[in-house]
Amino acid sequence: METKIYKNYSEFLNREDKKENGVSESFAKSNANFENDNKTNRSCWNCSDCSDCSDCSYCSVCSYCSDCSGCSGCSDKKEDINKAPKIQNLNKSVLAAVTDNKLEMDNWHTCNTTHCWAGWIVHLAGKDGYELEQKTDTAFAAMQIYRASNNGERISPVNFYLDNEAAMNKIKELAKG
Repeated sequence: METKIYKNYSEFLNREDKKENGVSESFAKSNANFENDNKTNRSCWNCSDCSDCSDCSYCSVCSYCSDCSGCSGCSDKKEDINKAPKIQNLNKSVLAAVTDNKLEMDNWHTCNTTHCWAGWIVHLAGKDGYELEQKTDTAFAAMQIYRASNNGERISPVNFYLDNEAAMNKIKELAKG
């Protein structure tokens, strides 16, 4: 199946051909073989070196998966992913960090004091968060850090592509517990 480059996940979700695979511009830059890696996949987002998968996102070196997100059970990055850093009280920490208009959902990292939701999760995890981001990508790293910090609870990557207002509302809701 064809794989196209999209500006963001929202644009991918709104594509005409729902069987088509998609990657972000940054993913395409860091994964030169993205088209070949997804030849046998269908409806996947930012996956690399997978075969015969469908409706997955942020997976690597998988086969015959469906509806996976951040699949690490069959990933060559499993060891690194299992070492995702933990952040105490992550949801409350993110809320404290984004207060005073320091949330900008259009960019992962605008500057050292302004990030999107996923960017803040990576930033709050410090050096280990940035290292995981370099090995994968921002959204995937944030998902793994979120899961490690919240006793295995997962967060949908769709949350990282909301507009500022919707993201802030969701962050506040999660921080309340």
